[in-house]
Amino acid sequence: MGLLHRLLKEKSHVSHGEVEHILLRLRDATGAAEAGEVGVAAGEVEGLVDDLIGGDTSTLNPFLFRHFWLGIDTRWPAGGDMGVMIVRIINDGPITLPMMRMHPPVPAGWSSDPELIDVPSIAPGGNLPVRFEITADRRYGADEIPLARKLALTIGYEMRSGDIVCTVRAQNRSMEPLVDVLIDPWYPPGYTSDALPMLPRLEPDEVANIRIPLRIDIGGPREGPSSNSTPARRGGKKHTT
Repeated sequence: MGLLHRLLKEKSHVSHGEVEHILLRLRDATGAAEAGEVGVAAGEVEGLVDDLIGGDTSTLNPFLFRHFWLGIDTRWPAGGDMGVMIVRIINDGPITLPMMRMHPPVPAGWSSDPELIDVPSIAPGGNLPVRFEITADRRYGADEIPLARKLALTIGYEMRSGDIVCTVRAQNRSMEPLVDVLIDPWYPPGYTSDALPMLPRLEPDEVANIRIPLRIDIGGPREGPSSNSTPARRGGKKHTT
């Protein structure tokens, strides 16, 4: 959109044929998106942008235009208030992933060290693990232990040129059942889901596997709280994480 805005500002340098080309490709992309063919729509837009900027697509949103897998896992050493977040990127697509700047998906009310990193380009088949130390912005009392210490979550995101599926593995590591656990994972910017999954009951050591298809957020309410909510603490019967 920024490129198109620049073209409009410099319209004296754009021929009628170029304008027609832009409008036709946008029409094709819109038609594909309305038909649910997100990958085709993304390909049309990428091709259009590629024509406009002379082949440099390194700045395009990787969630919309790339094939890769991203995994998030958290570990909590015994004692202390610090956790470890491990983010793993696997390029299972056919082309090299460009360099990116990554802010770890830390929920509101939490901080990470480092705050961000510059991810190098990753060739097809490449695998890059990154480690962040995460801490809450306040100390928890003895009666409000973070649910993350009882419910182990491993989350994966399968990116396919705009089509994204979020997979959640939840395991109850406590010695008592967890009841009414609302799973509220991080979503890539610009994406949402139709609903958040609820686990009515998870027995000690039980594992639940959940698949959440994501869609591009074009507005409108989503059931459940924000996808960037603070990791929940135990309180009553209902938990959110």
